[in-house]
Amino acid sequence: YLTTEPPNYMKQKLTELKEEIDNSTIIVGDFSTPLSIMDTTTRQKINKRMKDLNNTINLLDLTDIYRTLHPTRAEYTFCSSIYGTFSRVDHVLGHKKVSIN
Repeated sequence: YLTTEPPNYMKQKLTELKEEIDNSTIIVGDFSTPLSIMDTTTRQKINKRMKDLNNTINLLDLTDIYRTLHPTRAEYTFCSSIYGTFSRVDHVLGHKKVSIN
């Protein structure tokens, strides 16, 4: 759970793993950030945190496995009862070279 961490925390952690990432890498966790506007009911514009995280994911040759398998499905892993919104902030990332069937 990273909401108290600095905005670039996940970017930093992923970058630290760069040398360990290969074709069999799968990274699963609560990233506390949606990866696209489809991942939130607020349909907010892509903010800096989203953009930075996506750029890091791309630089590491990773991809959002859920979005690869479900390109148009909107499902969520977090509910904010205060704001009445839903977001998908838990992600499964895998190497882009992995074939998903």
